[in-house]
Amino acid sequence: MVYQKTMKLSSALRKSAALLLCGLLLPACSDPKLVGEWKVSSLEIVKPGQETVQVQHIGTFTFNSDGTGRRNIKYSVLGQPYADTLGFRWSIKDKYLTLEGDSTQIAKVWIMEEDGRFEQRWKSTNGRGQVQTLQLEK
Repeated sequence: MVYQKTMKLSSALRKSAALLLCGLLLPACSDPKLVGEWKVSSLEIVKPGQETVQVQHIGTFTFNSDGTGRRNIKYSVLGQPYADTLGFRWSIKDKYLTLEGDSTQIAKVWIMEEDGRFEQRWKSTNGRGQVQTLQLEK
């Protein structure tokens, strides 16, 4: 009888620990506010000693709840076209959004300056002084 009660308690503790662990790990991977399609309302690129570049309404990001996504970005700056329609993996920890994939323009860690349900603003750098700001809206 004591053995059965101990087994039930042990099983309940394991289940509780597993639920707690899932609750702690899943928010680091997925943010319900971010899941869905977002329109990129603007991209601003600031390079030291150069004129600031800003392009508007350049495409979309789609974030899936399983940590995957797809971007459909197209724009041209000074006659140089840029297009990116590849998939990516994403995760969030605190206010840092990590996008992983093949694009050097987009795949990096972004600081989420604004993290709303209908508006997002992210900033990142290339490590050489260039700062990019993405503004998104649902």
